[in-house]
Amino acid sequence: MKKEKYPLEYLNVEYNIEEANNKIKDILERAKLLNLEDSLFELKVLVDYFDTLFNDFEREKIEKNNYLEANNSFRKKLDRTNELVDGIFSELDQITEQYNLTEENIKSLNDISTDLKELNADYKILVEHMHDNTFAYSKLTKEIEILSINLSNLEERLDSNINVLGSMKEDEKRAHEQLDEVKQILKEAKAKIREYNLPVIPKTYYIELKEAQEAIKEIVKELDKKPIDIDILNTRVDTARDLSLKLYSKTKEMLKTAMFAEMAIVYGNRYRSNIEGLDKNLTVSENLFNNGDYKKSLEVSINSLNRVEKGIYDKLLSLYNK
Repeated sequence: MKKEKYPLEYLNVEYNIEEANNKIKDILERAKLLNLEDSLFELKVLVDYFDTLFNDFEREKIEKNNYLEANNSFRKKLDRTNELVDGIFSELDQITEQYNLTEENIKSLNDISTDLKELNADYKILVEHMHDNTFAYSKLTKEIEILSINLSNLEERLDSNINVLGSMKEDEKRAHEQLDEVKQILKEAKAKIREYNLPVIPKTYYIELKEAQEAIKEIVKELDKKPIDIDILNTRVDTARDLSLKLYSKTKEMLKTAMFAEMAIVYGNRYRSNIEGLDKNLTVSENLFNNGDYKKSLEVSINSLNRVEKGIYDKLLSLYNK
C-alpha cells in the first residue's frame, strides 16, 4: 500500500507493530513462567488490533476508488463550469451593450465568478493534500463531497442566470418575428377594406388603425435602442399585437355587417312598392348605410322585413354564408 502511496500515517502502523512485537516478547517470557491467563488476554488484544488494521486497509482501498470516481466527476463539472463562466464574462460587455441588465443580474454574475474562484482554490488545496499523502482517502472523499455540493449549488445559480440571458435573446428574436406578423395583420386588414367599396369608413376605424401603426413604430424604436429594455420591448410587442388583432377583427366584422346590411336592402326592394311603410324604412336604412352606420342600417332593414317575412334574418344569413 505504501508503494501505491496510500496515506497510512494516521494509523501509526509502524509504531503499533513495534509495540506489538514488544508485547509478544513479553508474553513469551511470561508464558515461560506459566502466566498463561494474562498472556492469552494480551494476545487476544493484539489479534483484535491486527484484524482492525486489516479492515482499515480494506476500507482505505474502497475509499480510494470512491474518491477517484468522485474526483473525476467533480473535475469534469468544474472544468465545464469554468468554461461557461469564462465565456459569459468574455461576452459580458457585449451583452450589457445589447440588453439592459439590472444591477441584480450583474451582481449575481459577479458573485458566481467570485464563488467559483474560491471553489477552484479549495479544490487545488485538496489535490495538493492528495499528492502529499496528507489525509486518508476517507477524509478526502468527504471533502470532495462537500465541494461537489457547493459546485451543484453554484451550477443552479449559473443556470438561472444563463436562462435570464437566453430569455432576453429569445424575446428579442420573438419581437422581430412579432413585428413582421403585426405588419402582415395590418396589411391584410387594409386589403380587406379595399376589397369592398364601402361608402364610408368610420372615423373610429382610422383612429384604431393609427393606434396600431403607432404601436408598431414603438416596437421598432425599442429594437433600435441599445441597450434594449426587454420588459418594455415585450410590452410594446404585446400592445401592438393586441391592437392589430383588434383592428383585423373589427375590419372583418364591419365588412360582414355592411355586406349583410346591403343584402337586406336589396332583398327588401321586392316588397318596397307593395308594403305600406316599408319604402320609408328602407330609405332610412339606405341613408344609415351611406353614412357608415352599417349596424343600425341592418337593424332597421331586418326589423322592417321581419314584419313582412318571418325569420328573414336567418334566411338572409343562410344566403350570405353560401
